[in-house]
Amino acid sequence: MLLSKNESGVAAEFFVAAELVKRGFYVSPTLKNTKSVDILIVDEELQNPLLIQVKASQNKKEWKLTDKAEKLVSPKLYYIFFLFDDGNGNSEFHIVPSKDVAEYVTEYHKKYLTKPKKNGDEHKDTSMRVFKDEADKYLNKWNLLK
Repeated sequence: MLLSKNESGVAAEFFVAAELVKRGFYVSPTLKNTKSVDILIVDEELQNPLLIQVKASQNKKEWKLTDKAEKLVSPKLYYIFFLFDDGNGNSEFHIVPSKDVAEYVTEYHKKYLTKPKKNGDEHKDTSMRVFKDEADKYLNKWNLLK
């Protein structure tokens, strides 16, 4: 059963928060009116506070963002892209610095606009952006948060 976009987003935030706690972080989910930050974390030594943006996908290693991701860059901001359980107990966490996300979505979108649609028409520019980690470069890179 697929969850709605809102349900999957909320569930992913809880899965990510639980995983961060398991890994020794102090975790505080933010209120829903906090823009671009879903979770605040700090390590066991109460050092290195970080901001976490959670994105969810239910069926493939592709996460939807907006064009804000191209400019939302901070050494304190990380994305955790969560891929829901595939039915075999295999959920995935992809931990990515915001700088890497910004670079990827900018470049990916430029390429998308230059490729024609299947019918030959040009793609129209929209605010939607996509992040993929097909080579699992960021899979379980929890060390980036230390």
